[in-house]
Amino acid sequence: MKQYPLHIANQMNETSLIKQRIRMIYQRASSRFRLFNYSYLIMLVILTYSLFVFQNQVDRWLYQPHYEVIHNMNKMQLPKHKEFVHELNSYYMTTPQQSLHLEKGSYAGFGFPKMEQNRFSKFQLLDKNGRVIGTNIKDDQAFFGFKCQIPATGEYTIKAVDFQSNQMVYYISKRQKSKPVDRFLTEQKKERRTIKLKKGISYSFGIVSLSSEEYGTMKLYKGNQVVATNIRKGEGENYAGFGYRCLESGDYTLDVQADEAFTEVNIMANFYNPNTRLK
Repeated sequence: MKQYPLHIANQMNETSLIKQRIRMIYQRASSRFRLFNYSYLIMLVILTYSLFVFQNQVDRWLYQPHYEVIHNMNKMQLPKHKEFVHELNSYYMTTPQQSLHLEKGSYAGFGFPKMEQNRFSKFQLLDKNGRVIGTNIKDDQAFFGFKCQIPATGEYTIKAVDFQSNQMVYYISKRQKSKPVDRFLTEQKKERRTIKLKKGISYSFGIVSLSSEEYGTMKLYKGNQVVATNIRKGEGENYAGFGYRCLESGDYTLDVQADEAFTEVNIMANFYNPNTRLK
């Protein structure tokens, strides 16, 4: 019988395979202790995350916001301070949420008048953790607005729970100084004038009739949209003016209408401290 070489009968005798077997013999197997360490680390990460989530939830349960629901615009006002004057401003919300930067200890007053649906919308002031700092909701019913003190410096959000498009918002800011922007006298009952406004600055618009005790109407337009007005809806008379915080730099149109001619309009730029800054 023909004899074959041993390395042909047993391929494991090849040099490369022998080296591989030797490496397998001396290779250290994964120990149970090492597997336990990996499991322990995974459990520790899960436990740490669970404690973090639980702590945030407990903070929300224990946190009691300090705010007051108000029923009309007069309740928003505060007395004058030594160097600051609280003034009423307004703007229209086009989205359900509006970001603000507020400083610790500053006063915040917000009002949300009834719009086309003739009802108050529900609003909340939330901090960066989603906690309610103030709201106009009481016993599941919406009122005109709310006022509160800001607990910490940071970013806040005004959130409309049941958003109405173009909802008007009144709010209180602190003024340091004013600068005249424009002043003109209309000699006709209707006049439209283009004015330039800058983002982040609050403007005061006042109207005085020289021949009548009633105030004319003013509407401020950005394009075709009314962003502020002195018209009192459903009350039969107008305010002596309005305040507007500019959200976008550019050209605006002021529409003035009065029952009598010779109506004076004053526009002031109010420079505020950073206690209230819209984004």
